[in-house]
Amino acid sequence: MGTEAAPAPGKQATHVVLLASPGAGHVVPVAELARRVVSQGGGGGGGFTATLVTHTNFASAEHSSTLASLPPSVSTAVLPEVPLDDLPADARAETRIFTVVKRALPHLRDLLSSLLESPPGVAAFVSDLLSPWAL
Repeated sequence: MGTEAAPAPGKQATHVVLLASPGAGHVVPVAELARRVVSQGGGGGGGFTATLVTHTNFASAEHSSTLASLPPSVSTAVLPEVPLDDLPADARAETRIFTVVKRALPHLRDLLSSLLESPPGVAAFVSDLLSPWAL
């Protein structure tokens, strides 16, 4: 897409965390948003870094190739798989996705706490449309 903006000497990059809901229709666009965020030169002269958070449930080969193509200033964090065996076998895809998002919240909170405690912290948290519970 473009080149990555390098931080100004002596300036710390501004860190943005982006949460993608499960499914390629969400992971791929949020990964592209992360790529665009770090390509911008803002962030108080220090540029931007990003962490893209995804879910293990519903991961695919497309996710892997998309994540592997991200620039070095975009790190990835994958939330652990959550059990869905208590859902009916015929549960709708939307039900499964919403259940994954809700059940992964403790893992997301732990991750965000860890990121907040380490430099550069977190300047912004962006959640996609299907993850309102994360807010």
